[in-house]
Amino acid sequence: MKEYLERAMKPERDKRSLGILTPEPIKKVIEGENENGEIEVRCFTNLFAYREEFWPRYFKIVPRVGDSIVSEGGKITLEIVQVTHGKDGNKNPMITIELNK
Repeated sequence: MKEYLERAMKPERDKRSLGILTPEPIKKVIEGENENGEIEVRCFTNLFAYREEFWPRYFKIVPRVGDSIVSEGGKITLEIVQVTHGKDGNKNPMITIELNK
């Protein structure tokens, strides 16, 4: 119980992850999320045949290596071979996903 109370006293970000509802709506969006709570990612592949394909840009959670991603057109499914966490030019979190067969 003590640990739960200590975690509950942390900033709004931790309260949100614990499912604790505050009287005021949480207005600050967690860094890296859009207004729908989705994380922006950049998917790419080094396979020449699939370079022109469009891939999803937003995910609710960060996918893992070994997961499959379907192209936006629904025609192609490739496997995630690498997930890189970094920052973009504006110092916002950016996740880059490399796809392959």
